[in-house]
Amino acid sequence: MGDILYVFISGYYGTQRKNLHRTLSLPNGSIGEYVFDYNNAAKDIIQRIEKDGSDKAYKALVVFLDRIPPDGKEYKYYPIRKAIYAGHQVKGAKVHIFLRLADYVFPKTPDGISTIIGAFDNSPKKSADNPTDDGSYVSMERDVAQQDDYCGEEAWKRAVETLHNTWAFCTPWKYQIGKTEGEKGYPIIYRIECWQQKGTRTSFITAKEKRTGEERPISYILVKPEHKLTFKVIYFFPSRDSEHVISELKPLVYVTNNTSGERICEKSIVEEDDGDSLLYEYLVPKDIGERCELTIGVEPRIAGNTEILCPEVQIELRTQHTKAKKIALSVLLALIYVFASVVTAGMTEIKQYGIDFWTYAQQNPERFISAALEVGAVMGITYLNGGKKPF
Repeated sequence: MGDILYVFISGYYGTQRKNLHRTLSLPNGSIGEYVFDYNNAAKDIIQRIEKDGSDKAYKALVVFLDRIPPDGKEYKYYPIRKAIYAGHQVKGAKVHIFLRLADYVFPKTPDGISTIIGAFDNSPKKSADNPTDDGSYVSMERDVAQQDDYCGEEAWKRAVETLHNTWAFCTPWKYQIGKTEGEKGYPIIYRIECWQQKGTRTSFITAKEKRTGEERPISYILVKPEHKLTFKVIYFFPSRDSEHVISELKPLVYVTNNTSGERICEKSIVEEDDGDSLLYEYLVPKDIGERCELTIGVEPRIAGNTEILCPEVQIELRTQHTKAKKIALSVLLALIYVFASVVTAGMTEIKQYGIDFWTYAQQNPERFISAALEVGAVMGITYLNGGKKPF
C-alpha cells in the first residue's frame, strides 16, 4: 500500500480553528483549503508532489491534532476525514493545500491509531523548548486505515462526541495556546447535506479557476432557476439543555445570500422540534444569474458574555444553463462574424471590378469560406475563453 498525504489541523489559532470546523461541516465533494508554514519538511512534500505531477490524485487524510490533551502529555492524533489532493499554492512563507473532501472517518481504537501516527518520523511532535515550533503539519506516510473504522454519518457522530471537550473545540477564540484556564465557550459542531428537487443528494463539481488573480481549485453545485435545493444541517450541541443557553444564548442557524447580502433563513436550534437537525428549502431565484454564494452559520441571538464556537461555511451555486448559453452565444457570434467577414472581404473587389456581391462569392467560394470561418472560430473561442484569444 502506497503512502498518502497527511494534513494535520489543531484548531488553536483562527485559521486552523475554521479549518477544523469546516472539515467537519462541508458536504462531500467540497474543496477545503489548509494553510501551513512552508518549512523544509513541507517543501519536501510539495517537491515530491510536483515531481510526480501536480494533477496526481493523491489520497489524503485529515487528522485532528490535540495539542493540549487531558493528561497534558504527548499530542493525540485523530483521523476525521478522507480526502483527495486537489492542488496547492505557495505564497511566500506559506503553502496553501487544497483537498476535495470525501467520507468522514474515525477509528474504533482512537488511542491505538494515535500512537501509530505519533510514531511517524514527520508527524508534529510536542516540543518543550518551543510549543509553536513542533514540526510539519503536512507529510507523506503509510495509510493507517483499518477495515473496521467508522465511516460516514457514524464516523462524524463518534468524532464529535469524542472531541467536543478538547481545548480546540470548547475554548473561546481569544484564548491562545498555553492558556489552558479561562472561560468556556459553547461548541456547536455541524455538518451539511444537500439535496436537489427530486430528492437526490447533490454532487459538487470541482474546477480550477482564477480567483483574485491566481488559479485555484473551487467547488460548486449546479442548480436550475426556480428549482428547490434542500439543506439539512445536522448539529451536535451538548449545551442544548442548559437553562442558561435556552434563556440567554438562543443559538440559531442562518443562511445568507452573499450576492444580495440578504439573510434568507433563521431557525433557532433550541426552539425547533427536529432534535439534532434543521431543514431549509431554498428556492433558486429565477433571476439568479450565472452564480451566487450562500453562507451557512450558527450564531447566538443574545450573546452576553458567552461565545458560540462555530465558523461559517460558504457554498457556491451555478446555473446549469450557463455553459449552454455561452456555447449558443458563441455559435451565434461566429455566424455573425462569418457574414460580416464575407461582406468586408468582398467589398473591395466588388468596387474594383464592378461586380455584385453574390457573383463575387460564387466566383471565389473557397477564399470566402475559409477566411470567414477562421475569423468566426477565433471570435467564438475568444468569447468562451473569457475574452482571451486562443493564441
